[in-house]
Amino acid sequence: MNAMLQEYSCSEQAQEEIFEEITGLIEYEFTEANFDHFAIDQIDNDCLLRIVRDEIINRLNVGIINQIRNTIGQQSNYVLGFRDNDILNGQANAGTSMPSASAINNGHYPIIINFADDYLANNPTKLSIATNAIHEMVHAHLIYLYFEGELLQKYPNFTDLKSKFDIYIANSTEINRLALEDSMHISMVDLIGTMANALFKYAKDNRMDNVTHEYCKDVTKGTFSGTPAMNIITPDVNLQNGYILKAQNEQNNTANAKGKDC
Repeated sequence: MNAMLQEYSCSEQAQEEIFEEITGLIEYEFTEANFDHFAIDQIDNDCLLRIVRDEIINRLNVGIINQIRNTIGQQSNYVLGFRDNDILNGQANAGTSMPSASAINNGHYPIIINFADDYLANNPTKLSIATNAIHEMVHAHLIYLYFEGELLQKYPNFTDLKSKFDIYIANSTEINRLALEDSMHISMVDLIGTMANALFKYAKDNRMDNVTHEYCKDVTKGTFSGTPAMNIITPDVNLQNGYILKAQNEQNNTANAKGKDC
């Protein structure tokens, strides 16, 4: 947090984000992960396994991950699973699946995060994998809050997202799924600071000394490429392209990437 304040010269924005992070850490303390509720046995990629299991679930001490560890990770009817066995239509690096209707009817809520094989085969940096993992874990966090009836308590402005969840649960068509996905990404614009803070802490924990908080925020924004959230982040196409390029540099492990190799 001191590094973040120094980077932004103690700006009001930095102070607000740090206050939010401290509040989250007070509300949700770091606890030991219960791997009965984090299913990692279907991860084949060694680097992904180390990042997800060891460096994020086990060790990353930030508000949003602590909250997931203390909610999804502590309730017997929830499982957050991780896989890397799909191509995801060659479009997405990762995706998060809702529990099936039959599981919901039985009171069980398996939420699955799947990383694309072709994405991992391209040797992304650890920073890229962590960025996508955090992004998808926020999706899982919102899904959990919805099923627990706590979405609007936690985020009162997410009324459209609540409505899209209701519509999809009542009628799980592909059109309704895509509308829910769009609304989720639009809502997550409000959580970019939270995700960037988590990514910056991850980078510092793993000695990526040339990675700044601003860079983490830009890369996080880049993960919204191809979603309607990009125009909410900024209508400036040049800025959008800059965010996307930074995310792609990490994804493709180019000479301009700042994250470490796996």
